[in-house]
Amino acid sequence: MVLKHFVWILGAALVLQSCSGEATVEDNDASEDLPKTENTAGQELYTENCAQCHGNDGQLGASGASDLSASTLDDAELTKVITEGRNAMPGMGPILGKKKSINAVVDYVKELRK
Repeated sequence: MVLKHFVWILGAALVLQSCSGEATVEDNDASEDLPKTENTAGQELYTENCAQCHGNDGQLGASGASDLSASTLDDAELTKVITEGRNAMPGMGPILGKKKSINAVVDYVKELRK
């Protein structure tokens, strides 16, 4: 019985960790497929916090994530969604912190558009 509970708790912990949005470049198998950019700060923050669901190219769509390459949101709308979240996406404002970091991600997301 104890083993059954342990396995259930371990499974739940793994699911929660995989949805935490704290992926690193090492966790992302397609890290070499990142788009070329001069916005390295935005790219790094995106890779660490967004690529797990949106993919390196913005088109992954895991867990219902929007296709960022087809996004038509303007800067203000992107900032709001990134900061506060939308639908299943959690707000990244507390994680990204500074407005400069959020703006770097906004600029990088715009680079992913087709």
